[in-house]
Amino acid sequence: MKTLKNHTLIYDNECPMCNIYSKGFTKFGMLDENGREAFTEISAAHRSIIDFNRAKNEIALIDHHKNKAVYGLGSLLLIIGNSFLYSKEQSG
Repeated sequence: MKTLKNHTLIYDNECPMCNIYSKGFTKFGMLDENGREAFTEISAAHRSIIDFNRAKNEIALIDHHKNKAVYGLGSLLLIIGNSFLYSKEQSG
């Protein structure tokens, strides 16, 4: 699988399912080791990039190259798509 580097997933650490899948993304190399951060512990730098009110209800994925965030299902599809499209290219 290809790792989506220079991205940080802002997840709800009070949500058991969010903890599981965000930890899984880093454990299986879909995101790098620093690729997740709890919403309740968000850094000032990351808070300045995201739409804080939107991120309360939608998971945010920060792209550090563009200093922009993708929200909701789009953020999850970006992580998964990056990993599996790489796998498909390697096998083809």
